[in-house]
Amino acid sequence: MADLPPFSAQVRDAVHPGVVRYLDAFEQGARHLQAMCPHVAVAFEPPNAPRALHNHYVDLLLATYLAKYSLFAEQLVSGLNRFDLLAYGAAARGLLEMTAVLRHYVIRKYKPILDAGTATGTVDLRELITLHDQHLRGTRFDWDAFATGDLSALIKEAQIRLTSNRNAQSEIGAIRSKQVNVNTCIEHWAREAPIVLVLYDLLCDLVHPNLGRALAAASSEGGRLVFGRVTEHVAAMNVFDHTFPWLVSACMKSFGDYFEMLMFSKYTSDEL
Repeated sequence: MADLPPFSAQVRDAVHPGVVRYLDAFEQGARHLQAMCPHVAVAFEPPNAPRALHNHYVDLLLATYLAKYSLFAEQLVSGLNRFDLLAYGAAARGLLEMTAVLRHYVIRKYKPILDAGTATGTVDLRELITLHDQHLRGTRFDWDAFATGDLSALIKEAQIRLTSNRNAQSEIGAIRSKQVNVNTCIEHWAREAPIVLVLYDLLCDLVHPNLGRALAAASSEGGRLVFGRVTEHVAAMNVFDHTFPWLVSACMKSFGDYFEMLMFSKYTSDEL
């Protein structure tokens, strides 16, 4: 994994002066997380003992989240250094979605089980491990068919999804552990912090074929909007000035808090 590059001097000159401190905070936080990556890498070798299996899944999830955060952060900085606001939008949306999913599992799924275990003295490890497996390996795509080259199965599933036959759709969903819908996670989070939904909708517009994407492919030159040319005067730079502080404020502390909550759910060596 490549080291996180710094935001360039050109970017620092181009952004609003009030945004510079958010650039610094993002760099510092992302480098801290990236430095942890080599120390948490773990092979998928599930043990049999339930408490050890819980710990193993937590280690796998922590390693996965750190690696994904680092990759999104590198994509965001590298893209912005090219004044590529499409890359920024995709990476920022990835960070927001990832944090929303982590929050969903930690707050809405794990916490009730762990709190009940604290009250009764017994944690439902079977339910917890089932959630861990969904959290780590849940999907909305038939990776088994893809891995075996079964294109006909993928096409059949796509055709079923295009019908209104809910029974048939439920059948294809039952063949694998279905991941939680990211929109559900975003909406639950937004009930506490509405800016999350505002930011998510804007980032989606930035990467989808809408006005946001068009502004990311245009620059302001001599008072005119020139489409098809991307420079340090990219028209969507104003979008970055407004959304990046929201992203840093919404994601960085939240991600760290939920990451720690997941980490501290592990059993100690004395408890195994």
